[in-house]
Amino acid sequence: MGKVDVIYESRRKAKEARLEIVAELYAKGKSYSKIRTAVMERLGLETYSKATVEKDVKTLLKEWREARLEDTDEAVTLFLERNRQHYEEAREEWERSREKASLVSVKEKGLNLKRKKEADGEDTGKPKRKIGFETASSAAQVDKKAEKPEGPADPENNQPEFIPITKETKTTDVLPEGDPRYMELMIKLEEQRAKILGLYAPEKQEITGRDGVPLFPTFADLDLSKLTDEEKAQLLEIARKAGA
Repeated sequence: MGKVDVIYESRRKAKEARLEIVAELYAKGKSYSKIRTAVMERLGLETYSKATVEKDVKTLLKEWREARLEDTDEAVTLFLERNRQHYEEAREEWERSREKASLVSVKEKGLNLKRKKEADGEDTGKPKRKIGFETASSAAQVDKKAEKPEGPADPENNQPEFIPITKETKTTDVLPEGDPRYMELMIKLEEQRAKILGLYAPEKQEITGRDGVPLFPTFADLDLSKLTDEEKAQLLEIARKAGA
C-alpha cells in the first residue's frame, strides 16, 4: 500500500468515526455546536469547524434518504408478494366452494316392533287397541328417514326395535354458487395492489370551510348592501390596487 493510499484510508476511517458520533447526536436533536464539541472531545480533535459539521450532517441525510428508498422498495416488493399469495389462496378456496357436490338423502321403511307391541297390548298393561281394518302388524308399518330408536326393544332377546324392509337412497347433484366471503377478499386484495402500483387515477381534493363554504370569500359572496358608501369606495380602491 502506497503512501497516498495510507493517507486516504486514514482519512476514511476518521470520517467514519466522526459520522458515527454525528449520527448519534443529530438523531437525538443536538445542535451543531454541541455536536462539534462532543466530536472533538471523543476523538481528541484540535479542530472541527461548524462547516464540516454541516457537511457531515448532509452526508448522513443523503445516506439515510437512499437507505429509506431502498427499504421502501423492498417493503413494496414484499407487500406485493404477500398480496399475491393471499389472492391465490382466496381464489383456490373460492373455486373449491363452487365445486360440484352431491346431496344424498336416505329413506327407510320397515317394521317398528315397539309400536307393534303397544298395538297388541304386550307388556304395557293396556287393552289391545282396535284399529279397524288394519292388523297390529300392518299398523306397525312406518316410514323412517335415516333415524333408528336407540336400544333394543327386548333386552332378553336383544331384538332391534326397528327392522328395515325397504331402503330408498336419492342422490341429487348440486352446483353451489360459491362462498361470497372469498370473492370479497379477492376484490379487497386487488384494490390494495392497484393502489400500491398507482393504477387508480389521482383523486381531486378541494379544501373548503365548514359545510363546503370557501375558505376565502369572493366578491360574489359578499353582501355589499351592508357597507356604507365610504366603505364601498375603500373596498373598490383596495381591489384596484390588488389588480394593478
